[in-house]
Amino acid sequence: MKIDRRRLLKGSLAAPVVLTVRPASAQAITSAMACINRSETIARERRPAMFTQAMQSDEWLRVECDLYRLSPAVGKEFYPGKYFLGFDKHTYWRVDDRNPHYGHPEPSQHTRGSCYAENTGQKLYGIAYVDRSGNIQGFAAENRLQGTAVTTSCLISAVGLRQRA
Repeated sequence: MKIDRRRLLKGSLAAPVVLTVRPASAQAITSAMACINRSETIARERRPAMFTQAMQSDEWLRVECDLYRLSPAVGKEFYPGKYFLGFDKHTYWRVDDRNPHYGHPEPSQHTRGSCYAENTGQKLYGIAYVDRSGNIQGFAAENRLQGTAVTTSCLISAVGLRQRA
C-alpha cells in the first residue's frame, strides 16, 4: 500500500510532530571552528617560526612585514637593529637580531611619525593570529592572547563561510 503525501499530512495533524534538521551551514561552521581549534593545538605543540623568509614556506597563515632602519631624523645615525611596523600601523617592533625567525620581537618606543624610517628592501613573513571569527588580530608577537595561529586552509574555510552567511 502506497501512502501519499496528503494522507501522511492528515495523519500528522492528529498528533504533534517535531522534526529537526541540522542546516548544512551550521555543520560547515562547526567544521571550520574545529579546524581552527586543531590549528591552535598544533601551533602550541610545534611552535612554528615567528618569521620566515617566504610567504609559502609552511602551512601557517602569514603576514608580509617590511623591514626598516630607524633614525631620529633624515641624515642622522640609525638606531641599532631592524624594525617592522606593527599591526596597529603605528608602533615599530624591533626584530631579534640574533634569531629573527624564532626570537620574539619587542615593541619599541618608536612610532610612525616620531622618527625617520628607511625601508631596507628586506621582508619577513610573520605568523598571523586570528580570532574565532577569522579576523586577523595581530602577527608575530602581537596579540597572541587575543588570537591563535591558524593554517591558511582553515582561515579560508572560516572566512568563506562568514562571507556566505
